[in-house]
Amino acid sequence: GTKSAGASSIVVVGSDVYVSGGEASGFVNGFATSQVAEYWKNGKAVAVTDGSAINFVNAMVVVKR
Repeated sequence: GTKSAGASSIVVVGSDVYVSGGEASGFVNGFATSQVAEYWKNGKAVAVTDGSAINFVNAMVVVKR
């Protein structure tokens, strides 16, 4: 994407790749004022929070049933 983002963990389950972290969603004078906690599954972002504060997914566990 075009926003500042960071990753904290990578999990591979079968052919699926999951990455947890966060993506900046608001800026003031070049500094992030809010961040959406999210994970990416095979490159597609899934938001965990709404970005109203600074949030980040630090780790994740994926259980397939």
